[in-house]
Amino acid sequence: RRHRRSPALATLCPRSLGEERFRFEIDERLQWIDENCISSFSFDTLRDETKVYLFADADESFHFKLRFGSRVFPRTEDH
Repeated sequence: RRHRRSPALATLCPRSLGEERFRFEIDERLQWIDENCISSFSFDTLRDETKVYLFADADESFHFKLRFGSRVFPRTEDH
């Protein structure tokens, strides 16, 4: 029987965020997962450098998306 996983997409690209912000965003998510998830998870990097987080538990996936949203864009001077 295959283990179902719930995806949580987050666009985290070092080219658009810069290496320091990119690393901060990744570390923040991994810390949240470590503190809040008991089920298994994994993440993958797609060709366009989109990070895809996969959670075994749909509720954990939901709370991850609620906490981090689905996309991260670089801050501009306007925001």
